[in-house]
Amino acid sequence: MPMTTGVRMTHLDFPTWISYVILIAPTAVILPIAVPRLYAHLRLRAKGVKAAGTCRSSYYAKGSFVLHYSYEDHKDGLHFRRAKSGDFGLTADEGETLPVVFDPAFPRMSRTQTELRRLLPWSPVSTGTWAVAQALCVFLAGARGFG
Repeated sequence: MPMTTGVRMTHLDFPTWISYVILIAPTAVILPIAVPRLYAHLRLRAKGVKAAGTCRSSYYAKGSFVLHYSYEDHKDGLHFRRAKSGDFGLTADEGETLPVVFDPAFPRMSRTQTELRRLLPWSPVSTGTWAVAQALCVFLAGARGFG
């Protein structure tokens, strides 16, 4: 009868620095995309001015609702924006008035009030996807071990 030594592999065989790369990869990829959206969202919530926007067109395509709207800023400049999402609950018909919030310092930056009611400017699905990817990377990085 052969004798087993009871050796268990506790670490994967790759350099420790790769563990750190794996660990930060999801955040490093998402951060450059997330920061500008978060900045605009927080700035509009803090310093935004309300305006009446007009729905130019709206349609449902590829699982998302798309809304094109226009609004006038405090200097009577006309701005156009497209809002797209599958989950922020904004719907409107062409010609309908929408509550819009824009930044007086940067009048082209705007969101609908419905978008700004959310805690974060991105969907819970994308936040959840990032969290699952990050958890998987934490597991993989931890499988190698640190130090």
